[in-house]
Amino acid sequence: MDEFCRFFELDHQHRILICISCQYAIVPSQVRTHLQIYHKRISLPQRNEIISKVEATPGLARIHSDVVYPTPTDPPIASLPTYFDGLKCHGVKTRRPACSYICRTLYGMREHCRQKHGWVNQQKRGGDVRAKQVHTSNKIWTEDHTCQRFFKATSWQRYFEVARQNVPPGRSNQPRTDQREDFFRSQEDDVRRAERDAVDDANRVHGFNDHVSAVVPWLRETGIADHVHGLSKDEIRTAIAVPPLGEDDTPRVIIGAMESLLRDAYRLCFDGPDCMLTY
Repeated sequence: MDEFCRFFELDHQHRILICISCQYAIVPSQVRTHLQIYHKRISLPQRNEIISKVEATPGLARIHSDVVYPTPTDPPIASLPTYFDGLKCHGVKTRRPACSYICRTLYGMREHCRQKHGWVNQQKRGGDVRAKQVHTSNKIWTEDHTCQRFFKATSWQRYFEVARQNVPPGRSNQPRTDQREDFFRSQEDDVRRAERDAVDDANRVHGFNDHVSAVVPWLRETGIADHVHGLSKDEIRTAIAVPPLGEDDTPRVIIGAMESLLRDAYRLCFDGPDCMLTY
């Protein structure tokens, strides 16, 4: 299995590219940025291989209007999270089909209805907040719709309704509770993933461009800076570890001689800021 298939799934029916671990679709032009931010463990050659694959894949939606969205009777897409707390607008548009906008927050639905349908909230402010209904009596939306979304990118983000499946009778509120638990669990996973990435990032050599030490020219001149770039510090320690005593002593003799040679060369070249090598 190539690197592309390890991280991404192509959905030809809907013309989208789904990140398997993140569980949402990626805008093709944002794949490089997505890999750099959320998948730092992927090496540069692997990253370039994935990007080349995306660029060469025909049929992917390169603009939002080319995305093919499911209908409300289609089953949920297995690779994406399914939400059971969707709010669906039923506002009527002049000479157009009834609105079917979907979102998951009451504030978002109210703003949509105000802006698109001129809706006015008839619920008065103040009074006993606990006694009030969550949804106003003149609402033009319905609740508890099953929905999904493809993208997190702001300009491409949109929820869409899918068919509800495998929901036991009399437990209409259970999916919402399960979804909240899934949400918090995913947040904990994100935190743990970020901590692992931070540790891995700190353990990896990124280069010496911002290093203020006077030995930087020496590292560049010998090619060491390019050689260790991208390696973890553990990998470097393993590569330069001296064989233990009792085994073949030839490598130890060679390493000792090379270390002595390099130290003498460094001592002779490093004469201060006026030396050409360290200048």
